[in-house]
Amino acid sequence: QIMRQGQGMVGLLIIMMMGSGAVSEAVASHVPGCTIVVPAYDEHEVLQTFEGCTTEFQDDFDSGKHFSQDGWHKTQMMGDPSNVVQIVKNRTHSGVKALGAYTVASPDQQKASLARELLWFPAQTHFYFSAWYYIKGGTNTQNLYLFDLESTKGLGNPGRRLMLTGEGGIYLMVNSKRAGLHAEQIAPRHAFPKDKWVRVTMHAFLSQASDGYWEVWQDGVKIISAAGANMPEGLYYDWIEVGITANMSGQSQVVFVDDMIISKSPIP
Repeated sequence: QIMRQGQGMVGLLIIMMMGSGAVSEAVASHVPGCTIVVPAYDEHEVLQTFEGCTTEFQDDFDSGKHFSQDGWHKTQMMGDPSNVVQIVKNRTHSGVKALGAYTVASPDQQKASLARELLWFPAQTHFYFSAWYYIKGGTNTQNLYLFDLESTKGLGNPGRRLMLTGEGGIYLMVNSKRAGLHAEQIAPRHAFPKDKWVRVTMHAFLSQASDGYWEVWQDGVKIISAAGANMPEGLYYDWIEVGITANMSGQSQVVFVDDMIISKSPIP
């Protein structure tokens, strides 16, 4: 279980290098929520302290699946023990590796994803996300969740989640998990292609008031634009999950993810 601590005002920004080689802009560790204590990922399960939040994070998965201060912090699994999230070589968008997530058919919720905490996206800031997705066809993907942006401080981790909806699960939408209104496509809606790589990009101005908004692009075409509160009162977003963050379709699902980026600045 992750335990969190920390107090104080927002500190100075520092620049540090992430393990994957990307530059990470980090917030000083005395910001509330910017210190966590997690088990080290070795056979001894020794507690390890990570300090400092970031607003920049990316992974092309070519260096494998690493758990570290500046990388992923844990796997998130639910349901059948044969569900798996792993690094694959047989299905990549670029480079030599990608993330693969697999969940079985079940009437119960399934999950296979990677999670990263120690993010710092408070109200009145911008959040940007970009990733390439390859979803295997042949199944009903309704209620298949692909990405979560959440707060670990609120009851039940409220936040915003990217998912597939509509009959057969053919349209992207932004689902609200106790964090404001859903953001759905308006006509004409754009179906999400299966069995090919698709780029998904998102931008949000985070707010607990009516000046918040959310935008989503699919292969460069804007498909969602919605205004309104998109963050719970008194909280901030500090957690992401990517992969199959929830499978409630009742069918087996296969999802690949590559070239994922989050940022406080626009992503080319």
